Order: sequence, then C-alpha cells, then structure tokens
Amino acid sequence: MKNKSFLIMGTAITLLTTGGKAVSSDTLSVSTETQFPPMGFIEGGELKGLNIDLGEALANRMGIQIDWRRSQFNQFLSDITTGRSDAVIAGMVDMPERQENHTFVDFFETGYQFFTTADVADSEGIVEIEDFCGLTVAASRNSSYAAAINKWSEDNCEQDHIRVLDTDGSSNALLQLRQGRAQGVMQTTETISYLAANDKGITAIGEPITSDYYGMIVAKNNPELADRLANALTEMMEDGSYKEILAAWDLEKQAIDEVTINLESR
Repeated sequence: MKNKSFLIMGTAITLLTTGGKAVSSDTLSVSTETQFPPMGFIEGGELKGLNIDLGEALANRMGIQIDWRRSQFNQFLSDITTGRSDAVIAGMVDMPERQENHTFVDFFETGYQFFTTADVADSEGIVEIEDFCGLTVAASRNSSYAAAINKWSEDNCEQDHIRVLDTDGSSNALLQLRQGRAQGVMQTTETISYLAANDKGITAIGEPITSDYYGMIVAKNNPELADRLANALTEMMEDGSYKEILAAWDLEKQAIDEVTINLESR
C-alpha cells in the first residue's frame, strides 16, 4: 500500500503544558506503535502508517514538529504519566476507565472482529461467528480482545464457549492460526483489511462485535494541548484533508463525523 504524506501549514503553536507547567517549545514528543499496521509499523527502518501521516499533518497545521517515540501498547499511558511523551497517537481505544488520568481526543472509529484463513474456514466449517463456539481464537494479551471474546462467547455460545489463546502481540496471534494452534484470530477491522489486501487467504468472519474509537492521548492536566489537537483535527475534517489521509490507507469508511473528547461532544 502506498504511503502518502500530507503537509498542511497552519497557525504556529509555541506554548505547550507539560506536567502542569507551561514551557516554550516548537516540538511535541509523541509515542506511537511499531507493530500495528496500518496504524503504525516499521518499513525500511522508518515509521509508517496512518498514525504518522495524521500526526505530521496535525503538527504542520499547528506549526510544530513531532519527535516520534517508538513505544508499545502497554506503555502508552505511562509514557504520558511519567512525562516521557507529551502525547500518544496510536491505536488505543478511548475507554472511561482510561480517562481518570488521561484525556483522549477521539480521531478514528474501530471495532473488534474475528478472522481466519480460507483453508481453516473450509476445514472447520466456519461461516459465521457462532461457528467459533467450541474452537480456539488467538488474541494479543496486550489488548482488550480477550474480554470482548469472552463476553461475546458468554452471550452467544449455548454450550461450548470460545477458548482464548493469549499471544505475545497480534503478529504472534496470526502465527498461532497458521500453525494450527488456533482456528481464528481477534483483531481490529482496519488491521484485518490491511492483512486481507496483502494476503487473499485472510477471511473476515461476521461483523465487528464492538464499536469503539481511538483517541490521541494527553495528560489530564494538559487541557490546552487536547484543545489544540481537537481544533486542528476539526479544521482538517472541514477542509477534507482528514479523509484524504484515511483514503490513502483505504480507511475512509472508519472516519469520524465529529471530534469528541473522552467520547463526549465538545
């Protein structure tokens, strides 16, 4: 998939707040992921993905530079609380329990979905989600996938529930499927689309079982930065550049219609 950059100049921002103190800066330190295509990944030694394109576009509109920090899902919140980064732009779902010490500027709609391979679907007779009842589904332990699977299983599997195989990341979950240790994988809709575009054997099963939103994360005591990010994103939505970036990754169907903060209208 071809990566595109979108540079949009805008009003300069020179005052950010970090840890409750105002500091003069033209650089924003931002944590992101490196193993979650198409949101964030490494290609040719460089950071690629929707997170990067969107972050750079926002920064150019705000008149600042981004110092990207490579991080991991289970470190994103601590990156903010410890001051390692000013913000996180990554595939972390905005949830009420994560809002106690952090503010989320919601930017992308996502959902959890089951998938398998065409060969496994044929051999196991998997056509719809209910066919996973009694089977094993792999899911990264660095996520809330397992909880979503278990809840769906309890609500929909009458006898044999879905067995969750915890894995060390999403790439390992796919490996477990290919090696026959699992009959399915739980993943986000955008990642499944990306995988299917590069591997025709990947087959999504059913519709997403959740509807959630990724949010750019800043410290709770930094409302100014949250507002500036939200304002810049709103401007991009109004002039169409936001959807252009999503379209470059074939993700325009997951565009949001309104910028919310902590899942609430501004």
